[in-house]
Amino acid sequence: MSCSPFDRGLVPQVDHVADPAERRAVTAATGVGLITLGLGAALAVAPRAAGGTLGVPGDADVGLRVVGIVDLAIAVGLLAARPRWPWLLARAAANPPTAAYLAALGRRHRATRLYPVAAFIAAVTAADLHACLVLRASDR
Repeated sequence: MSCSPFDRGLVPQVDHVADPAERRAVTAATGVGLITLGLGAALAVAPRAAGGTLGVPGDADVGLRVVGIVDLAIAVGLLAARPRWPWLLARAAANPPTAAYLAALGRRHRATRLYPVAAFIAAVTAADLHACLVLRASDR
């Protein structure tokens, strides 16, 4: 008996999706959900260790844990809820404040490794919004 996320229905298979744009959007939502789940778990459970890899001192634990909890909530919605587009919209809405928070941490603690992370988070917001619009049009 397999217990992969695919077998338990947590990760949708996209073989039955005919429209290529819709297929890419479903795949993107799944990928975003899995990445968000992993990062959210790391930040929620071990914010000091996760922050330490980015050069953030331990006094940012509470803020990083909040980011992690938000990510976990969004990840569950992206992976398990239907339709998925509201959860991609939530991800896109959470990205700018998360990027701003990380950039502020980088500035405050001279943790320059946070700048590219913040820029990447801000940049993927457009991709999240595009996938959200495609999924909304098909009510997925």
